[in-house]
Amino acid sequence: MNTEVEIKKDNKKEDEEKKHRSAIKQALEEMPVIEDEKLADVLQPYQNMLELLADYAIDQVNRLDKAIQKTDELAARNRRKMNILQSTLEAYINKQYAEIRVLPKGADPNVQSEGGFKGGWEDYSGQFCIDDEERQEIIIRKAKEHLKRYFVNAEFHRDKRLGIFISSARSGKKTLIKEIKTKS
Repeated sequence: MNTEVEIKKDNKKEDEEKKHRSAIKQALEEMPVIEDEKLADVLQPYQNMLELLADYAIDQVNRLDKAIQKTDELAARNRRKMNILQSTLEAYINKQYAEIRVLPKGADPNVQSEGGFKGGWEDYSGQFCIDDEERQEIIIRKAKEHLKRYFVNAEFHRDKRLGIFISSARSGKKTLIKEIKTKS
């Protein structure tokens, strides 16, 4: 189904073609009349060739117009794809995570360890994330629910200091938002 804009473009192209063809015909008609039949017979193939070349030139212009239109459509599709990729990347970069860590006895609560014991908060369990629509409170709520369900009253996790940390891919920092001491 053609839109009004496409119909106007098609009409404009047809008008341009008519102008070109009529200009060519007028130029051919304005050529001096050759009285000599032999000379007219000799020049007739050239006149026909000029008409064919004019038609060929118009066809080539139309072909180029179509190629440009396809290129414009491809560029528009690529711009849409790039916008989607940019949105996806921004969503990933801005994604926030919450995780549960443990503070071993005698460890410094101001130090965050990344794998292995290094004297501070250590990886313990679970990592929780949200997508764009969710808020930070949802992450924290998820982590707290997980903490209560699996750690607070569990025998293996007794007498430990657990912390809920929040971080994002952009900052890379992990911030302690809640600390819980499990029962002995």
